[in-house]
Amino acid sequence: MEPRRTSMVSSDSDESPRKHQFKKQNSMGSSLFFAADRKNTQSTYLPQARSGNLSLFDANKNALKRDTGGGNAYQSTFNIGNLKVINTNLPENFDVRLVRKNYQDSDSCQLCEVKFSLFTKKKRHCKRCSRCICNDCGSSRRILSRIDKKKYRVCDRCDFKLENSEFENNYKGILKAENENIDIQKAIIQKLSKDLKEDIYIPNNDEEREKEKKDFDEKFKNDVETLQYINRNNTLYLKNVKYADKRISDLNAQLEDLKTQKYYCQENRKKNELECKAVADQLKVTHSDFERFMINLQQSLTEETLEKAEEEPQNLTPPPAPVNTNALNAVRKSIERQNLGGRLQEEEKYSKEEPSQKKSNFDKEDDKKRLANIEKIKKREENIIIEERESEYFGSQISKNP
Repeated sequence: MEPRRTSMVSSDSDESPRKHQFKKQNSMGSSLFFAADRKNTQSTYLPQARSGNLSLFDANKNALKRDTGGGNAYQSTFNIGNLKVINTNLPENFDVRLVRKNYQDSDSCQLCEVKFSLFTKKKRHCKRCSRCICNDCGSSRRILSRIDKKKYRVCDRCDFKLENSEFENNYKGILKAENENIDIQKAIIQKLSKDLKEDIYIPNNDEEREKEKKDFDEKFKNDVETLQYINRNNTLYLKNVKYADKRISDLNAQLEDLKTQKYYCQENRKKNELECKAVADQLKVTHSDFERFMINLQQSLTEETLEKAEEEPQNLTPPPAPVNTNALNAVRKSIERQNLGGRLQEEEKYSKEEPSQKKSNFDKEDDKKRLANIEKIKKREENIIIEERESEYFGSQISKNP
């Protein structure tokens, strides 16, 4: 198993999204540690905790977002590649010319003691301690001032010292910030617990507990009744919906039947119109034929009458006189009155009879048929009488006009 190597990288510059943060790297992975700014954290946590609008988790989350400079910086705290290597214990200015004056001269590396060569082991100098080193012992580069962001070649010893000093200073700053953060969170928790105790009502005696229990039971009962009422209304609504659907389907079926009937009626109407047209044409033809027949008949009759008049002028009968329709209607009305009088007498006689006698005469269907036949016979007799009266009337009119 390989030994775990740990390295620390800090970022405390003004351009960094978060101060007092460092990265811990080893063979198993990497982790990022950071601490909140005290002033900004207090101004964020305490007012929110006092107002009671935000929970502890939301307050911490919002403070973390604000301290890191927004959403991008908040996400970049978990991105290891975005960190900058800056040493907090470096001087403000760094002059390379002063270091070059103090360069040490040697034929071999002052760390690994390997002799320099032209191709494999080139001579280098550390910009921090001015030692004479080789490529292998001076492969790392560091920023040596706060203002100058340029990285210079340093030896492994200086690199180790700078790394350890950064870790120590950053670790102390992180512990201090975390302690302050813990104190702030304790104050928030105390404030929230106090507000929570004030909001929660705890009954003091049994009477209050019983009263609270009754109120709760009554409220629960009302809620149950409301739920039952809603369920009943829902069932009624579903029934009404089913009935409406059924009614709609029935109406649609009736509509289809009416459409089919309308179609057949239109077809029958067309057929009847065609038949009526054919009958009208036929009637025109027959009417013209009948007119011709009547004209021919009248001509033939006139010819026959003229011949008879020439042969027997004394036996010539006068033409029939015009019929008086008013007199004919008066005769018909008198006959109808006589018949109606006879019927009224029969009905009065029938009404005076006893109920038992009525039942015996008209209970059966045969009696009804018999009465119908009697009515038919009476109508025939009336027609015969009317015809006889008409014949007598016409005969008298003819005799009056010889």
